[in-house]
Amino acid sequence: MMISIISAVAENRVIGNKNALPWHLPADFKYFKEKTLNKTIILGLNTFKSIGSKPLPNRKHIILNDDLNYVPPDGCFVAHSINESLEMIKNEDEVMVCGGASVYKQFLPLANKLYLTYIHHNFEGDTFFPEFDISDWKEISRIDHEPDDPSINPGQAKNLYSYSFVVLERKK
Repeated sequence: MMISIISAVAENRVIGNKNALPWHLPADFKYFKEKTLNKTIILGLNTFKSIGSKPLPNRKHIILNDDLNYVPPDGCFVAHSINESLEMIKNEDEVMVCGGASVYKQFLPLANKLYLTYIHHNFEGDTFFPEFDISDWKEISRIDHEPDDPSINPGQAKNLYSYSFVVLERKK
């Protein structure tokens, strides 16, 4: 089983502000969908609430939450600990860990792969991606993107920041 982490991260490691993304980057939403579709995703309750408290289509959801009274919505499962979630995913090919910060921090030592969208901008935020030693990881792909140019299609610019899709694999 491969444990992968997927996150969009600003230059200052911000991943959220007031339980929402501090940016709007449609290209990253598309990338997230491509990478998580038809896979099991693990996310904390706050992250689940930030996406509307409804399961995303065509994904198995495991909500990591220590509240024993929490009842997940139809189509979702709850795990009360990392160990319980690991038991639930033991037969999966690849599982995508989708946040938030405390979930990333708990899974980072177990992760085999990181799918990171680096947004080349600093944002105000209250939630940060955990620090990690980049020397433990090998970059296996990178696709750099410039922001949309509003002068080419006025009113059509949607991705207003430069960003990079980077995939890192843990060194053996």
